[in-house]
Amino acid sequence: MSNSPIFEAPRVFATPRLELIAATPDLIRRDLEGREQLELGLSARVPQVWPPEFIDVNALHYTLEQLEADRRHVGWWSWYFVHRLDPKGRTVIGGGGYKGPPSPDGTVEIGYSLVKDYWRQGFGTEIARGLTDQAFLHPQVKRVTAETMRYMNASKRVLEKAGFALVGEGSASDILLFETLA
Repeated sequence: MSNSPIFEAPRVFATPRLELIAATPDLIRRDLEGREQLELGLSARVPQVWPPEFIDVNALHYTLEQLEADRRHVGWWSWYFVHRLDPKGRTVIGGGGYKGPPSPDGTVEIGYSLVKDYWRQGFGTEIARGLTDQAFLHPQVKRVTAETMRYMNASKRVLEKAGFALVGEGSASDILLFETLA
């Protein structure tokens, strides 16, 4: 168990077109078991192209370990992004979320990944804004950061549209760090 204070995060919240559902150990296990199990857990269609880039088995296992170590952190790790208004019915279009609860200085980092069928439709910006707005509902959160690879121009534009500013080098030489302040 962590010695840092736990700030409760919601398990579900909505943006204009999406429902964001916090990953729980059960949902992650279902995701690891396959699309059909995840569909049952989320009551939403999971496309054939699942999972999106950057959400792989290792990431799922890591998040599962974090949540099993302290279940109070549900909502401060992964989320599933469900398109509520999709003409095909409720559809899981991506995942991402936070990289853990707020740090002692009030920083959280967001990340997100969408299946390609939903790129270039404004969902990335909607998700980045939603995660950021949700984080800032917690008075302890003072800063939200995001990293993207230097060559990912679409991701950089998403962050800029969501109100983030480039602050410099990220965690590696090919990564840029963006931030927005409360």
